[in-house]
Amino acid sequence: MCVLSLIIGGCQTTPQQHVHHGSRAIVPGERIKIGVMLPLTGPHSKIGLDLQRATTLSLLESGAQNIALLYRDTQGVAEHAIVAAKELMQDKVHLIIGPLFSGTTAAVHNLLRREGVPILSFSSDFAIAGGGVYLMGFDPAEQMRQIILYGHVHHKRDPIILVPEGPLVERAEVALAGLHSRGVADGAKIISYKKSDLEGLKALAERLKTLRFTTLLLPDGQDAASIVSSLLYYDVNLKEVQLLGSAQWNGKELSKDPNFFNALYPAPNDKDRRAFESRFEMLMGHPPHRLASLAYDAVAMVTTLAQRYPEQPYSLMNLTHETGFLGLDGLFRFLGSGTNERGLSIYEVTPAGIKERQASPRKFRRR
Repeated sequence: MCVLSLIIGGCQTTPQQHVHHGSRAIVPGERIKIGVMLPLTGPHSKIGLDLQRATTLSLLESGAQNIALLYRDTQGVAEHAIVAAKELMQDKVHLIIGPLFSGTTAAVHNLLRREGVPILSFSSDFAIAGGGVYLMGFDPAEQMRQIILYGHVHHKRDPIILVPEGPLVERAEVALAGLHSRGVADGAKIISYKKSDLEGLKALAERLKTLRFTTLLLPDGQDAASIVSSLLYYDVNLKEVQLLGSAQWNGKELSKDPNFFNALYPAPNDKDRRAFESRFEMLMGHPPHRLASLAYDAVAMVTTLAQRYPEQPYSLMNLTHETGFLGLDGLFRFLGSGTNERGLSIYEVTPAGIKERQASPRKFRRR
């Protein structure tokens, strides 16, 4: 049974959106073809096959009769992705779900953009978003923005954001730019560090001792525990500091670490995703990969758009519908930049476990 009603306000009458130039209209009675590009063989086939199974399950549970999923194997390699994309262009697909990685997504981007075919990619590299590429994953910048804004409302201001050198630095800058435009976090600082650099952590601790701050944001869930313990070891006073995190903290069992008591982080409410995982495991005999829920939501989204806007389901205006979509991982909507905004819950780490402090929203504010 399908658990989704993807477009919020599904009972409302919404005027047909403007056509996105380059997108192909649907001829009445035409079967809608959705290309699905995944690594079905090769070293990443385990992930790709789970995502394929999730898309198949989503289409079955939607009951849609006029949509066909056309699968093509990328093997996780750019050259194979280009061949797959050309085949799908010959099949005249209306939209592509996938590829999985940034390299394969970037390889086919220009080809699909020329044909006016949107891409719903599973890549986590938000630098490739835009120009017809929409990323299904959780944007670190959006998570940082939401948790800093929550802290600001609760008088935890001027945060320091500690991020490893690499893509997270750019996402932190994007988050702060959005907050500064709203007059929030003007005193925030971004400090980067090198992963696995013990000497660097000592220097980082000495620098933090010279700064005044009441909030410390650690978006990288893999590093959070080791960084906090290192800062305490080097006598950084964190007693009055509010620790903030990201959805990467989910499942880290931080409630066993007293250093994280009262820490806050954003994450999706996973009730619907857990129900999907149970159905998937019952049918397939093993639990799905974490990205499988995004694959399920991608198909549920395209089937719903096809039902509501049969003439032009995948125009720019429809893909970026301001009221958004409700999926297994909660509320989300695409932005014109190709990134996304998600309605996340705020969780607190307590000695008794992880507690929801603020429930995820059920609808977005109008832009």
